[in-house]
Amino acid sequence: MLQLQDSYFVFNFLLEEMGERISDLEKHVADLMAEAGIENTDDGLRVKKPSIFFNLLKVY
Repeated sequence: MLQLQDSYFVFNFLLEEMGERISDLEKHVADLMAEAGIENTDDGLRVKKPSIFFNLLKVY
């Protein structure tokens, strides 16, 4: 059971790290689009951070 919890926390950490990298990438793309004079009006295409979902599943 302890190994399963450890694996879960490592997996959760990796997903949060990936979410941060995606957010950074989105910011850089938005900056490049602004520099090119292109507006991003479709906020529905944004990727949501997975950590919100996985934080709800934490095992204590």
